[in-house]
Amino acid sequence: MYRYEERYRNFVADLNDKPPVKCDYSVGDQVSFTNENGVTFNGLKVVGFAKDDSFYGRYIHLDTSSYWFPHSPGELKMEEPASQQEVATTSP
Repeated sequence: MYRYEERYRNFVADLNDKPPVKCDYSVGDQVSFTNENGVTFNGLKVVGFAKDDSFYGRYIHLDTSSYWFPHSPGELKMEEPASQQEVATTSP
């Protein structure tokens, strides 16, 4: 399990914080993903963006077990923008 987590962290660290083309998604946004069979997966987070959109317009990476496979904006639906999510605070 440790190797998986390490590979995930290394992969995400190499992703871009900004999309290669204009889109409505940002790192940290909570989204749902609907696959080509119409199955929807809720509660996923955008973890980063590919360097370009040359993979059939897919460039958005999510926190899934297939984190390495990018998604296109048309497959996603915004659930909660990162800018509106509660920030956890700790008391001093």
